[in-house]
Amino acid sequence: MQYFIKTFPNLASFSKFIGEGPVNTSVFDAAHLESVTGSAKFTGTDSLDDANRLLRDGDDKNAKKIINVTAPGRVSVKDIRPRRERSYYGGAVNIGAVVTGRPRTMYRNVMQKTDTKILTFVYNVSVPWTVSAAQIAATAANLTSAICGIEKKGYRVNLYAGSIMTYRDECFANIIKIKDSKTYMDRKKMAYPLINPSMLRRHMFAALERTEGIASGWSSGYGYAADTKNAGDAVRKAGIDARRVINFRDIAALDAAGIIDYLLK
Repeated sequence: MQYFIKTFPNLASFSKFIGEGPVNTSVFDAAHLESVTGSAKFTGTDSLDDANRLLRDGDDKNAKKIINVTAPGRVSVKDIRPRRERSYYGGAVNIGAVVTGRPRTMYRNVMQKTDTKILTFVYNVSVPWTVSAAQIAATAANLTSAICGIEKKGYRVNLYAGSIMTYRDECFANIIKIKDSKTYMDRKKMAYPLINPSMLRRHMFAALERTEGIASGWSSGYGYAADTKNAGDAVRKAGIDARRVINFRDIAALDAAGIIDYLLK
C-alpha cells in the first residue's frame, strides 16, 4: 500500500491548506470538483463557502444534536489543567466586581495538577457514497455525545478527525487534531468536523483534490472508506498512538451509551 498522509495540528492549518493549495489538475477537473459541485442533500451545506464558514465559526445546528450521556470514570495519570481564580495583581478585569465595588477586580489563570486518564481517539469521517447525510450526522452526534460523556467522568481526550480512504493500492489520509487533552470540549467548534457531512464531502474531498502523486482513478468516485485495519495502519504511520481508530461502520448501529462501551473496552 502506498500512503499519502498529511497531518494538521488544528483546524486553522487544515483550512489554510484547503484555501491556498492548488488543485491537482492532472487528476481532477477544476471545473467539476465534487467539493464545490456537491448538492446540499448530499453534503449537508449549500456550498463550499458555507462549509468554510462553519469550519471557521462553529456549527450551532449540529451542536444541538449532542446529548448528555454518562460514563464510568477512571483516574490513573497526572495531567495539568488551566483553572481561573481571582487575583489582586493582574489578569483579565472582572467587570462584575468593578461595578459592585468589590476589591477583587481581576482574574488570573493558574495551572493545576489533577488525576486523570488520557485517551486518544481518531475518527475516520469517510463513509460509502450510499450513506445519507442524515445518517452521517446522527451517528457522529452519538459519537460526540459519547466523548463528552467520557470527559465528564474524569477522562481527558486527545481527539482527531480524519478522512482515510483507499483506491486500489493507494491510501489517502488527512488527519486533523481537533481537541487536546488539556482543553475542554467546545461543542460548537467540534460539531462541524465531527458531525457535519460536509467535513467529508466538501473539505476532505477538497484535500484529496489537492493531493499530488495519486493515481488518476481517484477522480472517479473519490476512493473508498478505509476498513478498520487500513485506517489503523494509516494512523500509526502518521505517528499517532491512538487507543482506538473509529470507523463509521463500527459505531453506526450503536447509541451514545453503546459507543462509550465500545471506546472504553
